[in-house]
Amino acid sequence: MTGTERVDLAAALEILGGRAGVEVVRVDSGGALIGALLGAGLLDEVSLLVHPRLPGVRTHRLWHGSAPAAIRFDLIASRAFEDGVVWLRYRPAR
Repeated sequence: MTGTERVDLAAALEILGGRAGVEVVRVDSGGALIGALLGAGLLDEVSLLVHPRLPGVRTHRLWHGSAPAAIRFDLIASRAFEDGVVWLRYRPAR
């Protein structure tokens, strides 16, 4: 554990990479953790699976925390599947 009140995400990732030899961390999370990673500049890639469905409720923000609601990303790969699902991979714009 790093930090006393909250997890120090940068330190945690440094420990995972340095001590444990981890090269990739996959985060399947809600907006709070994703927003914290975005706000700290610790997110290298966003992988989205887009399903051909519409949700019933619309919100004004995608992320929680200090990350802005609109962040520019660059598309690095895409793939469409027969069932209509599209896999999109993005990197935060530099």
